[in-house]
Amino acid sequence: MGNMSGSHQDDSDSDIFDVDGISGEMLNENYLVFIFRQLVNRYGDLQVLSTDDEEQMFHNPRLPVIKKKPSLDILHKSEIYQSVGQASGYRANKNHEEVKSSLMSMLAQRQNCGPFKRSIKANINNLFLPTSSKHLKHLGAKVFCGVYSKDGNYFVTAAQDSSIRVFDASTPNYRPINSIQGKHVSWCLLDLNFSHNNEWYVYSTWSDCLHINRLDGSDTDVKCLSLNPELQRFATFSSTFSNCGKEIIAGCNDSCVYVYNVEADRRSLRVEVTEGADVNCVGFLNDTSDIFFSGTDDGIIKVWDKRCLNEDDPQPAGILVGHYDGVTFIDSRNDGRYLISNSKDQSIKLWDLRVFSPKEAEQTALQKYSNASWDYRWDKIPKKYYNMTKCMDGDTSVISYRGHRIQKTLIRARFSPQATTGQRYIYTGCGTGRLVIYDMLTGKIVKAIKSHTDIVRDVSWSPNRPEILTSSVIKMGVTLCWKNFPKLFFGLILLISLGITQINASEDEERLVRDLFRGYNKLIRPVQNMTQKVDVRFGLAFVQLINVNEKNQIMKSNVWLRLVWSDYQLQWDEADYGGIGVLRLPPDKVWKPDIVLFNNADGNYEVRYKSNVLIYPNGEVLWVPPAIYQSSCTIDVTYFPFDQQTCIMKFGSWTFNGDQVSLALYNNKNFVDLSDYWKSGTWDIIEVPAYLNVYEGNHPTETDITFYIIIRRKTLFYTVNLILPTVLISFLCVLVFYLPAEAGEKVTLGISILLSLVVFLLLVSKILPPTSLVLPLIAKYLLFTFIMNTVSILVTVVIINWNFRGPRTHRMPMWIRTVFLHYLPAMLLMKRPRKTRLRWMMEMPGMSVPPHPNSSYGSPSEIPKHIGGMGGGAKQSKMEVMELSDMHHPNCRMSKKLTPGGDLGVGDPCRRESESSDSILLSPEASKATEAVEFIAEHLRNEDLYIQTREDWKYVAMWDSYVNIVSPFRETETREQRNSKRFRSDNRSEDSDDDDDSEPRPPLRRSKRIAQQRCNVSASEIH
Repeated sequence: MGNMSGSHQDDSDSDIFDVDGISGEMLNENYLVFIFRQLVNRYGDLQVLSTDDEEQMFHNPRLPVIKKKPSLDILHKSEIYQSVGQASGYRANKNHEEVKSSLMSMLAQRQNCGPFKRSIKANINNLFLPTSSKHLKHLGAKVFCGVYSKDGNYFVTAAQDSSIRVFDASTPNYRPINSIQGKHVSWCLLDLNFSHNNEWYVYSTWSDCLHINRLDGSDTDVKCLSLNPELQRFATFSSTFSNCGKEIIAGCNDSCVYVYNVEADRRSLRVEVTEGADVNCVGFLNDTSDIFFSGTDDGIIKVWDKRCLNEDDPQPAGILVGHYDGVTFIDSRNDGRYLISNSKDQSIKLWDLRVFSPKEAEQTALQKYSNASWDYRWDKIPKKYYNMTKCMDGDTSVISYRGHRIQKTLIRARFSPQATTGQRYIYTGCGTGRLVIYDMLTGKIVKAIKSHTDIVRDVSWSPNRPEILTSSVIKMGVTLCWKNFPKLFFGLILLISLGITQINASEDEERLVRDLFRGYNKLIRPVQNMTQKVDVRFGLAFVQLINVNEKNQIMKSNVWLRLVWSDYQLQWDEADYGGIGVLRLPPDKVWKPDIVLFNNADGNYEVRYKSNVLIYPNGEVLWVPPAIYQSSCTIDVTYFPFDQQTCIMKFGSWTFNGDQVSLALYNNKNFVDLSDYWKSGTWDIIEVPAYLNVYEGNHPTETDITFYIIIRRKTLFYTVNLILPTVLISFLCVLVFYLPAEAGEKVTLGISILLSLVVFLLLVSKILPPTSLVLPLIAKYLLFTFIMNTVSILVTVVIINWNFRGPRTHRMPMWIRTVFLHYLPAMLLMKRPRKTRLRWMMEMPGMSVPPHPNSSYGSPSEIPKHIGGMGGGAKQSKMEVMELSDMHHPNCRMSKKLTPGGDLGVGDPCRRESESSDSILLSPEASKATEAVEFIAEHLRNEDLYIQTREDWKYVAMWDSYVNIVSPFRETETREQRNSKRFRSDNRSEDSDDDDDSEPRPPLRRSKRIAQQRCNVSASEIH
């Protein structure tokens, strides 16, 4: 075969080698002789068929003629078209026409060391579909069921004679292993299926129980699982194990589906699927047992979800409507998305479970079922079923396959195996005694093999080999052969290229594996003496920090374990085995140390994927399995979000002590390998040291390896979204005291800030774990700010209350006046603005008329000190004299001229009589004007006293605000500024007054205006 290496070309329909030359060379090397000998040893006499021989096998009854091709529009757009095409090596052009690859091209590509993917293997297997059959065994009874085990090593039949026959499918002629007599069988056995581990099988019959037994027949007692039906004539048409082996589902003739819990040994669920129709087929959708399906005689497929199923009022998760008659069998693709259904309306439909039929379509299907007038058991099949041109309303199927016959019994249809064909085909039994194989991607029949003289009820394709077993109600046969001689010849060439040429290359490896594991026991420690230790070097490669759950204190990480140990039984000399320097085998074939993660948080102590072990000639075994661990991690949230955490991963042997398995660091590295680490967006890895712990005080000695993953949180996200908003909200608390009390929004602003702080407190509490050991600084800060804001709201309420107090509602206690108006302002360096001299003159009693020389303010010694330099001999400025002179009417004459040492004031009205001798006599009009002026002055003094009291309360409230914000600066409107405003607005009308005080003011403005008018009239008369 050495001269076959040539230039590599792309796949095409043209052959690049001379077939005659290749076959001649193979004949010279006796390759074909070896191949034929192997085939004859396995299958007996090989029957090679020509095209004519194959056509002669098709005799009446014939397959129906289908005039209308199936619509492929939905199929070409579906996901299954792409996935099946990739898995089976199917290639198509833009018009969805298959582009076939030349077998010789693939052979040359393989010979030139090209890639050989699983899809290419499936494509080659699809070229050699079985074309002929031979009878395996005549049972003498109707065979209702014949299935392969999950691994393809066993084949089991269930017949009407109540016998369950087990065959060894690994032998060429299917050697019979056991024949088990079914118990409690009424009339016949209807269905049989294997458990997930091929240890048990379950069969159903016309009985109120399911029956399970061991496959090897070691347990003679058949276990009955009671379904507790109420019908006297009760039959279970379909039953199967869940993939986990814990539950069994059964469909019965009472229109119900039963789920039996094998571990609890009781019926766990009863679902009434429909009314008045048998449940012909049931099954689980995928590896989980949460979702199952049912097919009934009314043609409706229903999908059920146990997680939301109420037994009293069962409602399906969805329905699939499209069959005009009853469903005979349903097979799942085991991907949770697609399934096929065989029906009495002579069609197989492919369904996408992501597209359910509308609910109202169920009534349409029930109406079609009730209008059906034929019985498939003995009536002739209506021709309308083969010439369907219109789909039923609500039909959501992907494609319909027609061309086989469904008669007399519940004929089954299945997907072809994934390993050998990529699930490209759908195969079914037929009422004509044929095996019918459809191409899922084209909808055409690619094979129709006549193998029985009567109905083929069940068909089963071997998971590992191109063999299909068909069972009939008369006898059971096997279908296995090549298509024709040219294909067989090229197939032999391919086998030679893929197998024989590799026999020489792999013969040494096969012999090495056989020699190494002859007498090898993987359950025993690889030591020559029980006192010896197995030295295991353990290391860790940290690949990804997936997540750190602070609330649950769990770290989820993706790591690669590295284990190296020596097994003296797995040593060889490379020269004796063709220079083989490394051997790759599944880990289940060798002894492995039971190293687990001690601080595991989810109960998954083992690795997720069991990769191959590498065995070297010196007996050293290297195992590098990947794993995703969830380990417990104590979270210290004191400095959150500027925190640094230390999470540990402690590994050790679960059952071996330090005297049996001795742990050591991998390559003596006391740190974790970060060469393949993918950076996290939330955490930075600071350091990852590793320590070997030996507990010598214990007996026996214990050892473990602890890895410390020191991580630091990335703070940008928390700074922008948590820290900055919190600090800014805290500053807003100070602004509450700068807001004037008259604005009325101080309390509103304080409560708004309080609610914002509550939101951030809740946010922090959701992120951090609910621990009572430590309190984060940010939580302390928020709590302190929360308390201070609460206090500020209380103080604000007091400030607003004091700010709006007046002399008519409250009386200021002396201690408040002393503390808040004298002592504390001096301590806080707060001073009230000074009053003008004119205002002091206005506020002094008795200043409404010029003072008498004998008045109390007449002498310089009796002038109050707060009047500045107006008394005591001090010189007066011209401006002061002008201010004092402006206080009198120009027509009024003073009794005494102003002297530098004199005093100017307005005499007290009560003393006018006593001082009349020294005063100028006034006319009655002038006296009236004087009385008006005195009246005005008196009311002005009362008003000033009222205003002064109000301003004192406001000053106390203002001082309280300054204490809270610890600031001596505040721009506020003083009492003097308010009074000056009032004096400037004396001449304004009463309607334009903008006084904001809510307290009632004394009616002084009108009195002052009337008095001024009187004064003006009297003065004019005097003048």
